Amino acid sequence: MAGLPDATTARVDLDAGPLESALLWAASTAIRRRARRAGAGYRYLFMHPSGADLGVLADLVDRGELRPVADRTYPFADIAEAFAYLEQARAKGKVSWSSSRTDVRRAARRGRDRPRRCRRRWRARGRRRRTAAR
Repeated sequence: MAGLPDATTARVDLDAGPLESALLWAASTAIRRRARRAGAGYRYLFMHPSGADLGVLADLVDRGELRPVADRTYPFADIAEAFAYLEQARAKGKVSWSSSRTDVRRAARRGRDRPRRCRRRWRARGRRRRTAAR
């Protein structure tokens, strides 16, 4: 679940005063209610970069207590489809792409062709304008 920061997060992580905490408590009522119905608690999480935390997560993954969830994997050539899927907001895990050298080269060639054509058009237009001005 995702939502607004709750009152606890406001006090602990944001150093907010009682007024801000009360406002965030009221604003996060719906999400806290949904979490309670699902049998869970709700606490907004601010990510702070920490090597120690990443080490703890790596240990949990190694022991099998934490399992990363991969929703879909797309080939590099279909990266636009991957972004379209992400924009639908239906992903239940990480969406990743795989690449091989041929996929990357093919996509790079596809991307390079368009600007070259555009450059040619602009050069041709510039030549026409220069010759018309003379």
